Amino acid sequence: MFLNNVDTGDILLFRTANHMVGSWFTRTFTKSHFDHVAILMRFGDTIDDLYVLEAVGEYGVRLVSWHQVRYYLGSFFNQISYRKLFHSMESDSLKSLDQFRKNAIGK
Repeated sequence: MFLNNVDTGDILLFRTANHMVGSWFTRTFTKSHFDHVAILMRFGDTIDDLYVLEAVGEYGVRLVSWHQVRYYLGSFFNQISYRKLFHSMESDSLKSLDQFRKNAIGK
């Protein structure tokens, strides 16, 4: 099951609904099925501890809960795909990623 296997550093790929011109533009010129990407961040063992780090036009880089992302599936996003990071997230790697998150929020 998805929620039992996800961990910090895993990737989400999004396909935005076709009514969004910018997403069509991105997919066309990158020749990709997807138009948005985010990094999963897990701060504990429950679904309430699962967050998504993403960059969006009006907010810059933000951290949103998994609950918020799920809300948009079917209306704003047509598809969300998950890619597992096959890399051992040692303490130093986790600290570096967390520092990146702190520095990037709002930019």
